[in-house]
Amino acid sequence: MQLELTKTQEKNLKALAEQIIDRNTQHNLTGYKNIEKLYKEQIIDCVKALHACKTGLEKTVVDCGSGAGLPGLVWGVMDSSLSIVTIDSNLKKINFQTKAIKNLQLNNIKPIHTRTEDHIEQKKHTIVTKAFSSVKKTIEVNKNKKNKKNLMLIKKDNEKTHQELLDAAPLIYDYKRHTYSHNKESMVVLEIYDS
Repeated sequence: MQLELTKTQEKNLKALAEQIIDRNTQHNLTGYKNIEKLYKEQIIDCVKALHACKTGLEKTVVDCGSGAGLPGLVWGVMDSSLSIVTIDSNLKKINFQTKAIKNLQLNNIKPIHTRTEDHIEQKKHTIVTKAFSSVKKTIEVNKNKKNKKNLMLIKKDNEKTHQELLDAAPLIYDYKRHTYSHNKESMVVLEIYDS
């Protein structure tokens, strides 16, 4: 997949990686210590995931368990027409996101300090997760959400993910697989419609 980033997008995404590493000691955002490694391995993965699943997204996207803002802040940088809501139960992480959003002058992202299961979104939306939980647990936590169109789960396309899909099968009405590769690894965004 050929990535085409504008100069502004690339500058903002690199600045985000820098801010994550810079604030990591205060906010416990990531296990990464190196800006370039974080950028190449995590930020670019979020960019590729967006390209892979964009056609299935609602205009409002709720990033559950957003942490350092992956993928929510990255997707907000990539597409200003998306309205992104980032959810995390850790106030330090939400405080980091609020500062990063201000520094990057993004006005399409709203961070909210709450538990995923407690958030109610008024607009029709897509829920996205990256490194949140198993497929089954993610569906259960977001079950019966009003105005939810679908779930997008960013996962490695491996045996573990295939097993998670099988375990969650009774909860799934339908799903699509959006595959891509990143750092020579097979990745997938599972677009799930729950029953």
